[in-house]
Amino acid sequence: MARRKRTGNVDQSQSYGFAGETIVAGEDVLNSLGVAQFTCPANQDKTAKLHEFFLLPAHKEDSERYGLDLFIHYSVGINNASVLCPRLMKQVFEVYGITVPKEYEDGKCPVCKLADRLQQKSNEMQKSVGEEEGREFWKENVAPLRSYYGKTTNPEPNRHLMWVRNADDESDEENIQFFLSPLGVYKECILKKTKDRRSGKTIDLADPDNPYIMYFERKGEGLLTKYEGCGAEAYEEDDGTAIPMPDAWFDNVPRYTDILNFKTYDEIKEIMGDEDVVETTSDAKKESDEFFEKDFKDAEEKKTRRRRKVIDPDDEDIVPENTDEDIDEVKERVGNRRRKRKAQTAEA
Repeated sequence: MARRKRTGNVDQSQSYGFAGETIVAGEDVLNSLGVAQFTCPANQDKTAKLHEFFLLPAHKEDSERYGLDLFIHYSVGINNASVLCPRLMKQVFEVYGITVPKEYEDGKCPVCKLADRLQQKSNEMQKSVGEEEGREFWKENVAPLRSYYGKTTNPEPNRHLMWVRNADDESDEENIQFFLSPLGVYKECILKKTKDRRSGKTIDLADPDNPYIMYFERKGEGLLTKYEGCGAEAYEEDDGTAIPMPDAWFDNVPRYTDILNFKTYDEIKEIMGDEDVVETTSDAKKESDEFFEKDFKDAEEKKTRRRRKVIDPDDEDIVPENTDEDIDEVKERVGNRRRKRKAQTAEA
C-alpha cells in the first residue's frame, strides 16, 4: 500500500523551548513516558520553514477538545522562569472536567498578586507623579507578568498543549510528541479547520481512522516571528482512501497532567524572590516597548484607539481587544481634558 507523502522542509529538531522553562516535567519523566517535544524553529537564516504534524487524540480520560489551554507567566524571577498560573489553570481543569492538581486547589497565584499590587501602584503614580511615569512603570513591571491575552474578564490562553506526531515519520512505531502551540497556530491551524466549508460538517482532525496532516510555516525570530500558511490535508491514498493511524501512534498518549510541572504558591514565590518590582530582561523590555508603542499613543492624535498588540515570546500576530483598564484610562484622560477646557473657558 503506497502512502501519499507531502514533501517539504520538515523540522525534526528538539532544541527549541522557553528560556528558563519550568512548565514541563523534567527529562526523566518525559523519557519514562516515551514522549518528546515537537519544536518549530525557523531556518537558520530566519527564512520560512515548513512544519507538519498529525494531531493525535487525547487520553480517553481527558477532554476531547484539541489540546489543553495553558496560562503561563514568563520571565519570573532572576532566572526568567516560566510557570503555569495556578489561578487560571484551576479554572481550566474545572471546565475540562480534569481533577485539579493539589498544588492548585486554593487557586492562589503570587505572580497575579504581585501584578495586581503593581497595577495599583501604576494607577497611583499616574495620578500623583504623572501619566507618562505611571505607564512606564506599568510596561516595565506589570505587562511582562500577564499570563493571558485579551480582557481580564475574558482571558485567552497564551499556549495550547497538544499531542502530535511529526508527519515526516510515517512508520508504525510509537513517536508521541507534545506541542506547546502558540495561540495563532492553534486558531489558524486547528480551530478554523474543524468545519468543512462546502458541507458545513464538523471535521474531527484527530480521528485515528480519518487523520489529517496539519501544516504551517514559521519565519523570523523574536519580535519578527510570523506563522503563515496554516492548513490541513487529509492523510489518504492517491485514490482518496483514508489511511488510518496505527494504534501505536496514540495508544500510549499520556494525560495532560502527566507532563506538566505544577508549582505550589510557596514554590512560585520562592522563584520570584523578594523583589516588589520585577526587573525585565532586555528581550522582555523590547516586547514591552513594542506593546506600548502601539497602545499608548496620545488619544488627541487619533480619532479611534488602536487595539492592543499582545506580548508573546514568539511575537504572534494576534490583536485582542483593549482591557477594562485601558477603557478606564481613556475615560479618565477625556475627563481631564474636559475639566481643563472648562477651567480655561471660566478664566476667559
